[in-house]
Amino acid sequence: MKVGIVGCSWAGRAHAAAFQQIKDAQLVAVADVDLDIASAFAQKFKVPRVYADYKDLLEREQIDLISICTPTSTHMEIALYAAECGVSGMLIEKPMARTSEQCQEIITTGQKKNISISVCHNRLFFPSVQAASTKLETHKQGLKLVRATFFLWSPPRDHWKTKQEEGGMLWEEGCHAAYLLQHFLSEIVEVQAFGSRLRHSVYDDITAFVRCADDSWGIMEVSWVREPSLSLEIFPFEHPPLKVNLDYREVTKINAYSSGEFIRQAIPLLPRHLASILLSKLRLRSQAMPVSHHLELIDSHVKAMTRGERPLVSPEEGKAAIQLLECVEKSILEKRPVRYEELF
Repeated sequence: MKVGIVGCSWAGRAHAAAFQQIKDAQLVAVADVDLDIASAFAQKFKVPRVYADYKDLLEREQIDLISICTPTSTHMEIALYAAECGVSGMLIEKPMARTSEQCQEIITTGQKKNISISVCHNRLFFPSVQAASTKLETHKQGLKLVRATFFLWSPPRDHWKTKQEEGGMLWEEGCHAAYLLQHFLSEIVEVQAFGSRLRHSVYDDITAFVRCADDSWGIMEVSWVREPSLSLEIFPFEHPPLKVNLDYREVTKINAYSSGEFIRQAIPLLPRHLASILLSKLRLRSQAMPVSHHLELIDSHVKAMTRGERPLVSPEEGKAAIQLLECVEKSILEKRPVRYEELF
């Protein structure tokens, strides 16, 4: 299977590292608007051909599977062009697109041309998330509350992720929280969200409350200004609560929110936490790839293409995450609860 990658930044490197470990995939070409970056990328991952224009890659190479790892606003344009050039499969980095209408256009085109499309919701493949799903058995039933927290370091102010046309923090970081909530919760019916612009021109601190048809709730917390923290907390009716630490890739039971209990549980983890911070800084300096579990996701998609099976993360799931983000955005802007039926 011949593979091409469009976009040679962090996500592109994660895809390339994964393809290197998949025996049925051969990475034959990459493209990036910055040819110097693309050339360095190709040298690192031993890719034979480099392009500055993704259209040249798609027209000149006989690509079976294309990975789209570019800014969100470009995803639909590249996906539709790749479809016209006859690819058999697409891997689209999250968020799938800037709007749910764009997602649907990609889905419709893929269906017409029989293209296998998967969206890179990579945190679904974290062992901790999968372990939580296993513990809950039927994970979309019997839940009281799911809380997803994504507090991350802010990118530079001139980075494309901070631009409103790309969706800003809500699309870039909130997409992870959105698809994790949807993975565990039932049908979402209403969203109420609150957002602030504290250090950026886009909303950089957001809290959203999600109500489901079965009266379960989700809480989405996303920020570029708070102390970095990544976690998923799940409160079932008939099971002990679970805390999925998305940094450590582990699942632990939680019993209470009291400050004393929090401190008691946190002290044993302190050396490990400090070690994690130190390791992350060393990784940044060496430009080593963190463990993102793209390999498991991408390998599953390659196997699905080979076997003619449905991918584990479908484009419909990619669209559903964008729909939730659109509800959050509308609620913030209009300062009121938004029902799904108003938009979809």
